[in-house]
Amino acid sequence: MKPLFHKQIGNLSVKLSALIVVLVFLVNTLSGFFLIRIAYKAILENTHTHSSEVLHSYINSIDAFLDRIESATQSTAQYADLISNDPNSAYRLLEQLIQSCDYIHTVGIMFRENYYPAFGAEYAPMLSRIPGSDELQSANSIDLGFHYLGVSDEVNWLEGVLGRSVWSDPYISSQTSRFMSAYSVPLFDSDGQVFAVLCSQFELNQLETYIEGIKSKRLSTVYVISHSGNYICDNDTAEFLQGNIVNEAEKMDDSDVYELVNDIMDGREGMKSMVIPSHYFAYYAPITKADWSVVYAIPLNNVFDGPVTMAFRMVILGIIALILIFVLSSFVIFRVITPFTLNLQRVSETNASIERDLSIAAMLQRSMLPTRTYSGIEGVDVAGFLRPAKMVGGDLYDYSIWRGKLYFAIGDVSGKGVTAAMFMTEVITLMRSVYISESRPGHILNKLNQQLSLNNVGNMFCTLFVGVLDLVTGNLSYCNGGHNYPVVCRKNDDGTFKADFLPSTGDSAIGIFDDETYSDNNIQLHPGDTFFLYTDGVTESEDVNRRLFGDDAMLSTVQSLSSSSPQEIIDGMLKAVETHSSGAEQSDDITMLTFRYSGTGKEVLTLTNDVSRTGELSDWVKGICVKYDIPSARWFNIQLAVEEAVVNVMNYAYPGQTGMPVIVTALPDEGTVCFTIEDEGIRFNPLETKEPDLDVPTEECPDGGLGVFLYRDLMHDVHYEYTGGRNVLSLVV
Repeated sequence: MKPLFHKQIGNLSVKLSALIVVLVFLVNTLSGFFLIRIAYKAILENTHTHSSEVLHSYINSIDAFLDRIESATQSTAQYADLISNDPNSAYRLLEQLIQSCDYIHTVGIMFRENYYPAFGAEYAPMLSRIPGSDELQSANSIDLGFHYLGVSDEVNWLEGVLGRSVWSDPYISSQTSRFMSAYSVPLFDSDGQVFAVLCSQFELNQLETYIEGIKSKRLSTVYVISHSGNYICDNDTAEFLQGNIVNEAEKMDDSDVYELVNDIMDGREGMKSMVIPSHYFAYYAPITKADWSVVYAIPLNNVFDGPVTMAFRMVILGIIALILIFVLSSFVIFRVITPFTLNLQRVSETNASIERDLSIAAMLQRSMLPTRTYSGIEGVDVAGFLRPAKMVGGDLYDYSIWRGKLYFAIGDVSGKGVTAAMFMTEVITLMRSVYISESRPGHILNKLNQQLSLNNVGNMFCTLFVGVLDLVTGNLSYCNGGHNYPVVCRKNDDGTFKADFLPSTGDSAIGIFDDETYSDNNIQLHPGDTFFLYTDGVTESEDVNRRLFGDDAMLSTVQSLSSSSPQEIIDGMLKAVETHSSGAEQSDDITMLTFRYSGTGKEVLTLTNDVSRTGELSDWVKGICVKYDIPSARWFNIQLAVEEAVVNVMNYAYPGQTGMPVIVTALPDEGTVCFTIEDEGIRFNPLETKEPDLDVPTEECPDGGLGVFLYRDLMHDVHYEYTGGRNVLSLVV
């Protein structure tokens, strides 16, 4: 009986094992079929979404690049009337344009034929940067054979841009033999007639840096296409610049290719699945600013290489598993481990995607922080630090010198993660735009609050401290929108230092109530005073027992480091916080901003309202130009502008009075110099003076009109304000 019983049991085990293998095989086959269909659809949707986002990120970057060139060119074109009657002023206008934008390589003005007969039939002054030097070289671009690529010499290309501004197709520079493109703006004379075209040219290799961020050139390619179908740049090779998509479409003679090219040439946005020359996805959208298009191409094989390889590996594993099931009857173990493995893989892929998105967000957030350093020559030494608790955070800080004043801010956005980082970016962007027209912190916060409160569907808000330090007087005006109290550290008479909190203005965070109003406070800083700002990630840093670092420890640390530089203060504070929280995870963003006012950056000349002292003023201005390495070619214009402004003050500020003070101050200002002229005379804004009619003889112009027009024309920026009982006129070189 036993041999027969064992034989029956063995046969039954074999049959049961075979049945289990067959059932598992059938179940896995059906499940795999549906899973493959679902995975295929999910991969396509993810590819389309991600590629569209990448495409538009490049378009936004290129738009920002082109906008810099357009803004500089359009701003310069507003002064066209200066050269319509004076050809000698053309190079001065071109110099102003090329120095206003680092992206511009060459600028030129192409006049109508015989517009200035004395300068030849084709007068076209041009300035270009000399490689490896800050100097510029001038030439007549017609002599260099200047023309757009693809336009014959017989065609007067000037007629093609009359009455409108255009971006050109790429062309090869006759000077550098490099690929370039140009933005052309028509110039109108006083009769509204086009008499010339102003061109700003840039090298296309500058634009190519915007598409070098593709994670792998093997996986995808980005092309920028001009309005006539020429390749402007791509991330594979500059040789592509010599191609044209219309010509390539004609060679391929494929309906799908024709449809793709027609969409691109018509400025449409979309996606095409192509099979020539190989199967790939092509995503495209227009750059409306330049009438160009961006194409983002991904080979289909590269999209599915990973999933296909994974599917093949899973088939092999399934066969092995079936064998093991048959031999060991481990169906239950197989059913438990397989779903767990699949889920783990999906979670890993999702986490990797999130990690990539967060990495991009962190990079963009870091790019918003100021990178310029001030180490004392400007009259102030500044240092900043931001370390988010996670990959991205909601803290922010900002600083810049504008018109002889240090604008600075620090803030903390509600919430965490990407949402807070996006709100932080919006706050900094709005704040920098408000700086241009506002110098009072309370007014700055009022405008920010009104903008951020509109359509705030996420109910986000931000605590924000904004300050403006006058580098000439040391007066600091500030407004605290619900932020932590900053620390001001002053030097005592005995040489010791005293650190204390700055009183708050009592205002609330911005972005909550659109009718909230904010007001200013003022304190006087003296040379050697230090200002320390921070977010609650410093004071609320916890140790392993959840004890806070606290205000007292923070204040004590600042005082102990008060004789150190701002950067050393930040390093010392960070070390103290890390020592306190050693072993505990950072729970909040840590941000610090510190500056020390030295007052050493200013140069002051005190005069009286006596025009005979203008010679002394001229020599003083020349000395300032030498000190700050201003090119000698600009000295005369600067001396003339400052002298005109000071003489106007001497003549009109103190009617009937003599010996009254006129104070002229020079301060560094973002790589240039800001001259301020102060007087205690009658309140008067010279910028409200009506511009003179340049066609009227000089002796018939109203007093002061020509002088104001002159220095407004010669200076990069002119600003007036009445503060503390004084007229303050700022001229930025």
